Amino acid sequence: MSENNQGEKLFNLSGVLKKVLYKNEETKYIIAVLENNQKICGNYFDTDIEKLVGEEIILKGDWTTHKKYGVQFQFQTLELREAEIFFFLTKIVKGIGKKFAHELLEKYDEEKLVEILNEKPEELLNFKGIKEKKLDKIVSSWNKFKHLRELGAFLSKFGVTSNLINKIYSHFSEVDNLIDKIKKIHIC
Repeated sequence: MSENNQGEKLFNLSGVLKKVLYKNEETKYIIAVLENNQKICGNYFDTDIEKLVGEEIILKGDWTTHKKYGVQFQFQTLELREAEIFFFLTKIVKGIGKKFAHELLEKYDEEKLVEILNEKPEELLNFKGIKEKKLDKIVSSWNKFKHLRELGAFLSKFGVTSNLINKIYSHFSEVDNLIDKIKKIHIC
C-alpha cells in the first residue's frame, strides 16, 4: 500500500486484462474486467485500452462499491508489467509483433537494440521473416515515434506519468529538441 499526493491510501492490484466492458472516447473513462473477473474502472489516456487486452497490468487505486455494478477497483494509475521497450516495440512501432520483439530482446539488450534501430537497422534482415519491405515499415515507424520513447525515458525519472508524457508529446510534437528545451527550463 502507498499514498498519493493527497495522503490517501492506495492499494496495488495486478492481473491480466481480459475484456473492456465500456469506454468513453471523450473522457477516457473505462470499465474493464481482469481474468480473475475483478472489475476495474478509471481514466486511461495512454493508448487505446483495447491494445492492452491479454497483457498483465499493475494498478494503484482503491476499492469502491457501485450501487448498480458492485465492487470495483477504481485505479488512479494503470501500467503495463512488461518492460517499457517491449510494450513500445509491440504496441507503438508498426511491423514488430510479440514474437519478433521477444527474439530481439533475447539477442540484444535495450541499449544495443536502440542503437541498431537508429544506426544499423539492416541487421534486422538477419532475422527470419524480415525482408526489405517489412524492415522499411519498422524503421519508418521507429523513426516516427522514437522521440516519444526518449521523452518518456527522460520525464519518467521525474515521476511524470505516461499519461502526461503522451499529452506533452502530442502537444509539443512539432518542437525540435524538446528534451533540451525542458532541461533548460528545469535548470532555471
